[in-house]
Amino acid sequence: MIDLETAESRALDAAEDLFYRRGVHAVAEEARTHKEGFRRILRELSAAAGHGDDVAEQSLLLAEGAIVTAAITGNADTAHQARAAAAKLLN
Repeated sequence: MIDLETAESRALDAAEDLFYRRGVHAVAEEARTHKEGFRRILRELSAAAGHGDDVAEQSLLLAEGAIVTAAITGNADTAHQARAAAAKLLN
C-alpha cells in the first residue's frame, strides 16, 4: 500500500529542489512532461478498450479536475466523483 503522506512529502521535496536548482521554467517543463505521459497512458487505455482519443481527452479533464479540486479543498472524494463521471462517459 502506498503511504500517501510519504509520497506527498517526497513529491514536494522534489518540486522544491527542481524549482530552486533549475528555476520555474524547469518546473513547468517537468509538469508538461508528466501531463503528456499521463495523456499517452490514457490514450493507450482508451484504445485498448475500443474508444478513441476523445474519450482519453475527456478522461484526462476529469482526472485533472479531480486532482486540482482535491488539492484546493483537501477532499479526496473528488476522485470517486470523477470515477463515477467517467463510468457515465463510457456507457
